Amino acid sequence: MRRFLLWLIMLGALPAMAANPEAVAISSIAVTSGTVTVTTSAAHGLSATLPSGFCITGSSVGVDNVCQVVVTTPLTTNFTFPSSVVTVCSSSCGSVAPAPRVINIQVSGQYTGNPTLNYVCWLATETPLALTGFTSQWKANAQSAGPTAAQVTALSSGYFIEVSRSWALNAGVTTAQMNAYVVQDWTSLQSALTSSFQPSVYYGYFWDGSANWQLQ
Repeated sequence: MRRFLLWLIMLGALPAMAANPEAVAISSIAVTSGTVTVTTSAAHGLSATLPSGFCITGSSVGVDNVCQVVVTTPLTTNFTFPSSVVTVCSSSCGSVAPAPRVINIQVSGQYTGNPTLNYVCWLATETPLALTGFTSQWKANAQSAGPTAAQVTALSSGYFIEVSRSWALNAGVTTAQMNAYVVQDWTSLQSALTSSFQPSVYYGYFWDGSANWQLQ
C-alpha cells in the first residue's frame, strides 16, 4: 500500500498545467494580409523549427485569445502565424505562453500492483486538418478543469494533435525519471511528425495502380 501511495504522490508532483510560469507579456499584435505578428516584451522562447503550440490569454481584444502554432520567429521577441480571426492590438494585449505538450491524465491499476501512467501528448502542425466531433481525453479532475475553450478549438481545428500514451511504472521510479520519459516521448513524436507529411499536406494523395502516388 505504501508503494501505491508513493506512486500517487509522485504523480501529483509532476508539473501542473494551470499557471504557466513561462508566460510573457505581449506588447502589440499586428495583422497584414492574414499574417499575424506578435511582439513580446521579453524573449518568448517559442520555436518554428520544432513547431511550438502557444496560447494567448488576457487580451482586451477577445478574438485575440487563441491557441495556434508558430510559423516564423524573426526575432526572439516576435513570432508570426496565420489567422483570419485575430485583429490588431496596441495595448492590454495579454500574454503568450507555450501550449501544453504533455498532460498527465491518471495512474490506473495502482491497486492491482500494475500501475500505469496514462497521459496525452499534444503535437503541433502548421498545416492542420480539421476534425469533426473531436473530444480530448484530458478529463476534468480535482487538479485541473481540463482544456480551455481556445485549446479545444486548436484541437478541433487540427493545429494541436492529441496522441494517447501510457507507461507501465516500475517500482522505485522517481518523479525526475517520469518527467524525463514523457518529455522524451513527446520530443520523439513531434520530431517524427515534423519530418514527415503533415496532415493536410498528405490529404488528397491517391494511388491509381501506377508506379507513383498522385496528388489530386
